[in-house]
Amino acid sequence: AAYWSSNDAVGFCVEVEGNRLPPVEVDLRIEACLASLWQELKDMPEETFLQRQRCLVTDRTRRFTQLSQETRQHWADLKKGNYNFDHLRRLVAAMEALSHADIMEFFEKHLAEPAPLR
Repeated sequence: AAYWSSNDAVGFCVEVEGNRLPPVEVDLRIEACLASLWQELKDMPEETFLQRQRCLVTDRTRRFTQLSQETRQHWADLKKGNYNFDHLRRLVAAMEALSHADIMEFFEKHLAEPAPLR
């Protein structure tokens, strides 16, 4: 699973590769994975959620160890036409504002099997 961001719009994707299983079986496995993730999210204590949230924020705000890494990142943003130089600060603020209930609500609306916006 991965996320992508373009012009302040964020997406979520799951890439499935391989030709060993028929599409119906692949779909069943994806649904089982989502159901497992949903159960894990429901069973997760608030303290664990907050700890994982802090780890993600720490990971995103880790300073570059070399100037060349930071330069590459800035040039990659410029090449994409992304001139929002405070996007990391805004991303971290948005991550910190999310609650366990927010994530569960999003999952119910967009990812769970009977989700209305799926």
